Amino acid sequence: MQGRFLFSVLVFRLEREYNNIRINHSVRRQGNGKPCKKIIRGVLLTLLQTAIVAGLVLGIRILWMDGMILTGIPSADEVAKVTVSYLDQVQELTDPDEIARAVQLAGFLKYDLLAEAGESGTPLVTICYIRADGRQVSAAADLETVWWKGQARRLKEPEIFVSLTEGLFFSAGD
Repeated sequence: MQGRFLFSVLVFRLEREYNNIRINHSVRRQGNGKPCKKIIRGVLLTLLQTAIVAGLVLGIRILWMDGMILTGIPSADEVAKVTVSYLDQVQELTDPDEIARAVQLAGFLKYDLLAEAGESGTPLVTICYIRADGRQVSAAADLETVWWKGQARRLKEPEIFVSLTEGLFFSAGD
């Protein structure tokens, strides 16, 4: 819906600029290049304004509706090993497919940027990404909170991360 509105505003402004070009066409024929530059500048400003408004609308939607993603999670290519702990169970992952799955799992740790985390509890799940150069990046979560870079944040979608981690890496029989 928002995309259609922005597209219709862009089309309306471009039609207006086109009409200005048609009206000023006779002036341009007389050899005066200034009206042509003014029209091009108008078209470029219209495109720039539309891009800025679209970026703001999408940015607000992503941060407010979907939640903020964890920044700094390494890509699967950079990770040599992943350690996943759930309650008192620990799995070490070295298979490239499992490492990729563990990296993608961090995408479910979207947090609410404006909400404060509840009382500090203990993490149920901790994922440690060990890079090829030896550096480590860790994220921990319980049902409603994610701990990342020393800060506790409230999860946008509670319980999903813990349930997915349990289902992907820990079976009921372990």
